[in-house]
Amino acid sequence: MSACSSVASPPQRELVVRGPLPTRIQHPLALIQPGFTPRSVRTQAPGEWRVEGELAYSSIFERSAAAGARVAFDAELLRSSLRARRGLAPGIDLEVALGGVYGSSGFLDQFIEEFHDLIGAPNQGRDKFPQDRFESVIEVDGQTAWSWRDDRAQLGDTLLVLTFGESELEREQWGNAWRLGLELPTGDEQQGSGNGGVDWLVGWSGEISFDTTTHFAAASAGQARTTTTLARAGLDLPERLELFYGLEWRWGAHWSWVFQLDLHSPLLDEIELSEIDRPILDLGVGFVRDAGADSRWWFSFHEDLLADSGPDFALFLGWMWGV
Repeated sequence: MSACSSVASPPQRELVVRGPLPTRIQHPLALIQPGFTPRSVRTQAPGEWRVEGELAYSSIFERSAAAGARVAFDAELLRSSLRARRGLAPGIDLEVALGGVYGSSGFLDQFIEEFHDLIGAPNQGRDKFPQDRFESVIEVDGQTAWSWRDDRAQLGDTLLVLTFGESELEREQWGNAWRLGLELPTGDEQQGSGNGGVDWLVGWSGEISFDTTTHFAAASAGQARTTTTLARAGLDLPERLELFYGLEWRWGAHWSWVFQLDLHSPLLDEIELSEIDRPILDLGVGFVRDAGADSRWWFSFHEDLLADSGPDFALFLGWMWGV
């Protein structure tokens, strides 16, 4: 008996999953359309809370005009968000997500031009316009179809998410979660921080863990209400489709690297300009570190790999309690 015990495998440490990073595409038009933040398929235990807060700062430069349409996104965006999640029953939790945005001319244009030159990425004509200016507008035949106001803090729309997932998940066990979302019109449609209507989302998430890695996958579809000015210009907000993959690598006992790819369908598909009618492929690289028994903080850098419609540069800093 003692001989068998001496060759038995040592017990595995408790599985700790810190990812994925709960990020969203930092484009002003994307933020008035519904979108899930990535999450683990594990749900909160009944009666328990999880709270997450984050700050994100991004820069975007997309300018083009053709056939009577003009698109101009030249801005820097600061977004704060707060999410609270509570377990309702085994395998079921409810989340409320609030967000606020602030747009400005910013200060990063020179840095981003030099950074893109360093990595060989296109600058998309940044050097042809004055640096650190603000414009965020879509025009059709001289008519403003959508615009966003700068230098004003604004509340965004509020998302409610009901998740049916896994109460527990072991190593090398595949887990699934189904998500239902309803976005309420708490943003300001006239100032560009909301769309003025109730939106819906449905989604699926999958997850599996091995020794030091966890793999995440997700897909979702949703529909936003078309704003009054977009409808007046003869445009509709298209269905929102998203595919997601994430990889967590547990580097040590208290922190993990996280890599993410987030593919979004075009923000608009009725204006034939690559600055608005192309998919967005967001690459995120970051880490999560334990801050105590019940909290963590995380940081990540993001870049649009397709460099047509998405933000050029984004940084996220977040904190979570009730992990």
